[in-house]
Amino acid sequence: MEEMTIERLKRLMIGLVVGLVIGGLILFADATRPQKPDDIRLNERGECVYPMSMSFALGLVEMGFIMSVVSHFTFALRDGVSGPNFRLGILLIFISWCLALRACQYLLMDMAAIRPGNRGKAPECYTYLEADHHHFMEKTCDLGILAIIFGGCSSKLLSPPPPPPPPPPPPPPPPVAS
Repeated sequence: MEEMTIERLKRLMIGLVVGLVIGGLILFADATRPQKPDDIRLNERGECVYPMSMSFALGLVEMGFIMSVVSHFTFALRDGVSGPNFRLGILLIFISWCLALRACQYLLMDMAAIRPGNRGKAPECYTYLEADHHHFMEKTCDLGILAIIFGGCSSKLLSPPPPPPPPPPPPPPPPVAS
């Protein structure tokens, strides 16, 4: 029983660390994002050139993180699962991947607005700054966390049940009367 509690505590701690990492990446990406026209320089032809920002790189890291965690939960080989659990687990895998891909789509839409070397004539190139970054990041966070939760649930459902406990030893034979 104590090992079960320690194992659950380990999983809780890993989940908290994962949540903090995702939150930290999102906050750091927001802090390094070009946010005003002065953050964008103009080249000699009068075109806007977006600078390389950590927001773009961290978007790629976030996308890789979400996909790797969902992959970890959903691609493990499993055996010995009952029919209803197997069907529900497969459904949760499908939902998890749909959510993860949708989260990545929001990340890509946000990153496309601020990709390095994004060009165009001023003033229309400044419209990329008006992309709803906070909406994209909020949706990405929500969908990414849901994808990870559904992936974890599918992993739990598709895990085989624990082996039955060993049978108790037979009672000693009664003493023989002599």
